[in-house]
Amino acid sequence: MSLDTTIALITFEEYCTFAGLKKSNDKLDQDRFELFIHQASQEIINECGRKFIEPSSQVEEVFDGDGTGEYFIKNCRWASGDTPVIYYWDGTQYVEMTAANFPRAYVQESGKVYFTKGNIFTHRRYKIAHKYGWTQANIPYDLKELCAVMVQRALKRADKHEGVTSEGMSDSTTAFNLHKITESMQTIINHYCRGHSFG
Repeated sequence: MSLDTTIALITFEEYCTFAGLKKSNDKLDQDRFELFIHQASQEIINECGRKFIEPSSQVEEVFDGDGTGEYFIKNCRWASGDTPVIYYWDGTQYVEMTAANFPRAYVQESGKVYFTKGNIFTHRRYKIAHKYGWTQANIPYDLKELCAVMVQRALKRADKHEGVTSEGMSDSTTAFNLHKITESMQTIINHYCRGHSFG
């Protein structure tokens, strides 16, 4: 298999470095590692309730205003160098809220946008076009390390045939329960949950 670059928090090479392994020339070994990297990355995404890898182009996020002056995007922080664009629904179409008419600010690490002169997200529909997260190379080290630790633990369980939750006979793939994590691992996950400020 090849890693899904929109999900994977570490590369095969990075895991080998973390685990002190020599990179294998055996494609089956690499496929096995990459399977667990994908599973661990997806588990972290699920636990944090957000994605981390920066998309190649802006995505659109639709939400309903709640009468407050701030909003947190769903997926991680604002991407470096990105300029989000906010629109409101006027009943017929989305209309851009220009910075001149609706001055606002962005808190990059928490993914928050807020109005600076008393405007609020009234009870209507809005849309934000933006990029979020980090490039794979720039993901924070603690997230990469967490992913590598989870991969290592899953591989050890697999080798000992522990923690197996399902096994597909047709494609010889095995899924492992990655929910049993330590307190320090949970601390990292809590740090990156949606709405938290980190960086």
